[in-house]
Amino acid sequence: MNRDFKTIFDSLSDGILEVDETLRIIDCNRVAEGLFGDVLGKSIDEVLKVPGVFEIAECLLNKENGEFQVELSAESSTKYMIIKIRKNFLILKDITEKKILETAKTDFVNFFVHEISTPLAVVSGYAQLIFDRKDEIPPELSEAASGILKSSERLSKLIEELGELANIELGNYVVKREIIHLKSLIEEIIEDFETKIKRKKLKIKTLVSPEHYVESDSLLLYRILANLVSNAVKYSLDGGNIEINAVEKDDEIQISVKDEGIGIERDEIHRIFERFYRGTNAKKLSINGLGIGLSIVKHASDLIDAKIQVKSLPMLETVFTLRLPSTGKK
Repeated sequence: MNRDFKTIFDSLSDGILEVDETLRIIDCNRVAEGLFGDVLGKSIDEVLKVPGVFEIAECLLNKENGEFQVELSAESSTKYMIIKIRKNFLILKDITEKKILETAKTDFVNFFVHEISTPLAVVSGYAQLIFDRKDEIPPELSEAASGILKSSERLSKLIEELGELANIELGNYVVKREIIHLKSLIEEIIEDFETKIKRKKLKIKTLVSPEHYVESDSLLLYRILANLVSNAVKYSLDGGNIEINAVEKDDEIQISVKDEGIGIERDEIHRIFERFYRGTNAKKLSINGLGIGLSIVKHASDLIDAKIQVKSLPMLETVFTLRLPSTGKK
C-alpha cells in the first residue's frame, strides 16, 4: 500500500479490515486498530467475537456484499456497529450514539405513556360526568366540558399510538398470520373515516378485487392501511380525490393509496418514516399531527415482511404503495 493511499486509509472515520483468502487480517486502518488492537495475522472469528460471525465469514468466502448489525462488548463499554462486506474488506461503522439516542427515545415514550394514561382517564371521566348534565348547567360550562372531552380523545389516541409504536420497537409484538379478505378490510377502514371524509367533501374511489386475499397479521395490516388512509384524508384539500387500488403482480399484492393533497418535498421523503418527523408543507399549513403514523407504518411493514414505497409531487399528488406476498385467489 503506497503512502498516499495509507494516509487516506487511516483518515477514514469508519474502521476498515482487509482479509486474505483464508480470512486472516492482512491490513487495517487506525480506527479498526483502536477498536481491536493488534489484529494483523488473526482470523476474523478471533477478532469479531459476536453472534453471526460465521455468516460474516461465509459472506467473505463467497465474495458477496452484505450488511450486519453487531454488538461489540469490551471490558469497560459496549459498542454497536454496522459491518458492511465489500469483496475482501469489512467496513465498520460505529452507531453507538444513534442506538443510545433511540433507546432514550423509547424509554421516554414508555414513561410518558405509563405516567399520563391514568390521570387522563380521570380528567376525561369527570368531563364526561359534567357533559352528561348539560341540560342542567350553564352553556359555557357544557361547551368547556365538550372541549375537554375532544382534547382528551385526541390525547388518548396519541398515547395509544405511542404505546403501540414502543411495543413494536421493543419486539414485544407477536405476529399472528391469518387469511385476510382485502376488500372487506379496506371497506372497514373507509367506514371508520366516513365522518372526516364527508366533512372535507372528499371523493373516495376503490379498485380492489373481491378475489384478493393476503396472509398477514390483520391488526398490523389494518394499522398500516388505516394510517395511510388517515394521512390521505388529513392532507387532502377540501373536495379532493383519494384512490385506493390493489393489483396482483409477480406473486405479490400491491396496495396503493393516492391523494391529491399538499404532497411531500423531494428532499424530505427519506425522513418521513422517522418518529416525530413532520414535513415542511404540513407545518406551513398548521395541520395537526406529531409524526407518529408513518413510523408505525414502517415498523409494522417490516414485521409482516412487506415493503412500503412513496412517490410525491408537492401540491399535486402523493402515492404510498404497500407490497406484500399474495395468497392467490379463492
